[in-house]
Amino acid sequence: MLADPVSGTVAVLLTNRVHPHRDRFTVDRARHEIARIAFR
Repeated sequence: MLADPVSGTVAVLLTNRVHPHRDRFTVDRARHEIARIAFR
């Protein structure tokens, strides 16, 4: 969850990265891209 109180923007990324294996998938790239798009 990211929030910018100045602009009132809130971004939430919900994932199920632990299914079926915790170490197989990463959401770091998606997290950075969501933040970049939401908080330009």
